[in-house]
Amino acid sequence: MGRQITNPRKCPYTICLVCEGEKTEPCFFLKLVNDLGSVSYELHTDPQVILGESAGVSGRAVRHLPLQGSNVVADEVHLPYPLNFVEVGKRYLDSQIYNEVWVVYDKDNHPAHAEAWASVINYRRDVSRKLNLVFSSRCIEYYFLEHFAYIERPFEQCECKALDPKKNKLVVQNCCRSDRHHLPLDNACDGINDPICINGYARRRGYWSGGVGKSSDAYDCIGNLWVGIINAHRLKWHSLCSVSATLPIYERNPYLNTYRLTLRLHEMASLEHGDVIEDKRVDGTVVLERNDDILTLKNQLNNTVLFNANDVKKYSRPAVVSEKWCRGTELPITLQCVLEPGEEKRIDLTQIIGEDEYLIIRFGRYEYFCALEGTVSVSIDMESVEPSSYK
Repeated sequence: MGRQITNPRKCPYTICLVCEGEKTEPCFFLKLVNDLGSVSYELHTDPQVILGESAGVSGRAVRHLPLQGSNVVADEVHLPYPLNFVEVGKRYLDSQIYNEVWVVYDKDNHPAHAEAWASVINYRRDVSRKLNLVFSSRCIEYYFLEHFAYIERPFEQCECKALDPKKNKLVVQNCCRSDRHHLPLDNACDGINDPICINGYARRRGYWSGGVGKSSDAYDCIGNLWVGIINAHRLKWHSLCSVSATLPIYERNPYLNTYRLTLRLHEMASLEHGDVIEDKRVDGTVVLERNDDILTLKNQLNNTVLFNANDVKKYSRPAVVSEKWCRGTELPITLQCVLEPGEEKRIDLTQIIGEDEYLIIRFGRYEYFCALEGTVSVSIDMESVEPSSYK
């Protein structure tokens, strides 16, 4: 596999995205990194995509046959979707081809969602936490929608399909009552009265036209990545807080954790319910925990720790979607504290930020995105619910 995005300085750390989509997902994230400029990693994709060249390969049955340095047919090609993508990611890590892998796939009607999830969870527990899942329900186009407006309604499909009388089978009906080359079939989705189709819904609202939701141009139609990040985060926690926690993520509609990959490529992580972050130092550890919308700082050092506004940035939603999020000039005094050895401090996020605001917190070596989540009705083990993190 050829190199896709290269850091200007020599960098040995590599990230690979194993994508279900052959064009949309690889191009979206490659363009994102291309816009970021200097980063501390190299980004690769499977299937291989090089910006500016024809993308993807035809025929998913042969997508993963050649693995780097091997002429042997991969056993993973015979596994059901999406387990085959997970096993390819594990093989990349086991063979040390890449340092970190993110498997990116959609809901669809795949037969092995539960098996794929269990495989990642077991691998992260027993082998390496460098294997991550990025899941979009119904499809990644729902994530694109969140960049234009906060939407939490379910859709039945990504692109409406209709019966082709000539072929006697369901085919993609791309126009969805948009005026392209011909009138749509009578049972095509209109995107307004009965919005069962994500792309039809988006076209009728002018978010994108034609088939941009399923092409290499998807990134170019996004106005502000941070709008999508906070809206997708809000959608995920709406699902976790309002729907039974026992319902697996891969059965939820809608559900997104795609924003976590966007943050990772920004070299950040998301600080969420159940997270425990440790800043290990020579003389001990400083701990940051989150439970619901409560942060707890713990000083386990032998000396005093200062936590001040220099460690936190606050951003608010702009009046116009295409504009940048505004950094707040002042932060509440509750974020500025001095912790003596053994002391703890609880911080209520609801007293600091609103629904349309977020924090970027620098803690230890990393920066963390932090937005409101609400209260989960029952205890959730987030590691088994959503196996993806950068910590």
